[in-house]
Amino acid sequence: MKIVYFNYLADAIGPLIRTLELAKACSDNGITVSLYFMNEGFKPPEFVYERIRSYQSETLKIHYNNRHEKSLAIPVDNSDQTKAPGEPRIRLRGLLKQSALSLLYIPAELKIIRREKPDAVMARPDHAFSFCFSSRLAGVPLVLDTDGPVEELDLYWGISSRGLSKLDTFRAKSSSAVSVVSNVCEELWHDKISDRKRFFIVPNGTHQEEFLPQPEDKREALAKSLGLQGCRVIGYSGNQRIWHGLPNLLRSALPLLESDKTLKILIIGCGFNEDLMEECGISESIFRNQIVFTGRLSYWDMAAHIDLADIMVMPYNTLPLFYFSPMRMFEAMSLGKSLITSNQGQMHDLLDERSSVRFFDPENPGDLHRVIKKSVYDDDFIKAGLRNREYLIAEHTWRARGAKIKEAITYAVANY
Repeated sequence: MKIVYFNYLADAIGPLIRTLELAKACSDNGITVSLYFMNEGFKPPEFVYERIRSYQSETLKIHYNNRHEKSLAIPVDNSDQTKAPGEPRIRLRGLLKQSALSLLYIPAELKIIRREKPDAVMARPDHAFSFCFSSRLAGVPLVLDTDGPVEELDLYWGISSRGLSKLDTFRAKSSSAVSVVSNVCEELWHDKISDRKRFFIVPNGTHQEEFLPQPEDKREALAKSLGLQGCRVIGYSGNQRIWHGLPNLLRSALPLLESDKTLKILIIGCGFNEDLMEECGISESIFRNQIVFTGRLSYWDMAAHIDLADIMVMPYNTLPLFYFSPMRMFEAMSLGKSLITSNQGQMHDLLDERSSVRFFDPENPGDLHRVIKKSVYDDDFIKAGLRNREYLIAEHTWRARGAKIKEAITYAVANY
């Protein structure tokens, strides 16, 4: 079986990693994949190029920087990672324009499809819908590889999704199968097409071979370089956008930091934000001595830093639409870390009796503080994190996600 897989993004790290890993996972599950990054502005960090080079094989061909069309990249201001969701950085007119421009891809897509002769086309839509036409014109079934729903525009960006929702409906009806990242996303897409047999839930995942506990000597050396030796460490990975809840973690942990100078917070993957420290009432002394920012890291360096934490906290507040599939959850699980998180979204769906997790109630002020205090000194809870690694290896690797995508492709081909 062979697929052509289209992606239209330029430099959005999480989605690009998902596309690469799903392509590799499909290849590992016996599918020949030709992956095309169609955006002529494609310019991710070097570690993504390194991964592309390492993944190239007889059954996985990856193509990028095709300069046959105008770029679909939407300029995004990344200078302030703490903006509230209600402050849009994109506009409806711009999104509609990007969607219209995607039609310019049709000739190139048709050329690719006719040259590759795949059994199916898989496409990550984002702002594009050209693949609906090119796959239909080529007579090849389409698998829609979806991620964030357009409904997030209303709730997180203050933009009406009405016009784009109709576009989503068209994309869904043009497809023979739809991959969704979560149960919430499945329900949103089900509002657009009623046939549930077309839906395949494919969350994010990770590689247990890469996100694995580090050798003790390397772990100690990194801990020493960051001033974490002999300390209890609360870990947080991800960015500082307000809905990820970093302020919630800082405020909740502050009384513990004040009473225990050997307790530290390790903030993995992002840099220091002075305004955030002031907003959360963090003193200069605590900031300098007990809060460690790694700064931006290569994705493949994340594992060694996550491994330094005794527990990992996902301090999400209650969100109106928790459709995400948090990679940070799977990464922490793969490293055998016990989790503290709010009981919503995919954490609620996947973290069960097989997991080492403690939930907090984001509607109850002080509950995150209570759970952190209970957990960070609980050696049995910390050691139980190894159950999370066992659970991840059993069900939540990228290879397992590739098997699910293979089901979607097989269904699409059989029902086209």
